[in-house]
Amino acid sequence: MAQIKDVAYQDLRKYIQNNWKYIALQNENGTEVIRLSPTDNRVQWIHDVTTGEPEYDDYDNPIPGTGTTIITTNILKLQIVLSGSDSEINNGTTVAQTAIYNVAVGGEPFTQEVFEPFTFGSDQDKLTVVHEILVPTL
Repeated sequence: MAQIKDVAYQDLRKYIQNNWKYIALQNENGTEVIRLSPTDNRVQWIHDVTTGEPEYDDYDNPIPGTGTTIITTNILKLQIVLSGSDSEINNGTTVAQTAIYNVAVGGEPFTQEVFEPFTFGSDQDKLTVVHEILVPTL
């Protein structure tokens, strides 16, 4: 049996970041309250990344946007920040877990994470949740 190399784990991490991009907040029963993607300013990947060496043109000038993004950790972190004043959140709404999907609607969650239940009681309430996905390294 062959073991995959570190470069393959890096490729898996990039694939997850590019394709598992929908995060849902759910209540204690697993019923979805809201699902968002990093195109929404309340959601972002927050794990460490670096940019590799860019490509160069014939005159040895770096070509903008050609450096490869390298995820420098084996724990991917997708953060969602919600406020009680968000239009999708009603006072009294309780959330207790996150789920990651590769589709905007429906689908099966690829990973779920439970946290201490939080109930939005006013427009001033704010919740920040970081969903962590472990992708092993060698």
